[in-house]
Amino acid sequence: MLKQVFKTIAAKNKIKGFTLVEVLIFISVISVVLITAASLALTSLFTFKNQQYQTLSEYYAVSLLNWLEGEKEKDWGTFLQRASAGGKTYCFNSDPINTWPSAGVCPANNKFGKPPIFSRQVKLTILQPGTLQERVQAIITVKWEGATGTEEKTINREFKQVEK
Repeated sequence: MLKQVFKTIAAKNKIKGFTLVEVLIFISVISVVLITAASLALTSLFTFKNQQYQTLSEYYAVSLLNWLEGEKEKDWGTFLQRASAGGKTYCFNSDPINTWPSAGVCPANNKFGKPPIFSRQVKLTILQPGTLQERVQAIITVKWEGATGTEEKTINREFKQVEK
């Protein structure tokens, strides 16, 4: 009878819980889920920043192209003098563009933009000089320092005295 009483008391006071193995499995599953979520968040952030820089580089390249078109329309002769048969390079590392910079090699530390990671240059080359087909080739290059190294956007455009 005493045995029966102890069994009844033990059955009433039995506490149900998780075993150590169940707790470890739960913690492992939660850890995998949290690590995966963090990895996806970081990848999304990296992709967003990269797209933002690509968009800015496109803007900087097109704004220089538009400015060059305006300069060509103002005075073809002056525009033509800015180019050479071997090509002249100009660094346009400011925004907005107000004036022609000096021709020459672009310094590596001359950056602009927000954040200041961009460099922008154009190489102007005269094609078929002295002929009726004379034109100026403009190769615009915008470079920036991304998370994976130096990246760049290039636009190649030819200008003629009379555009149709």
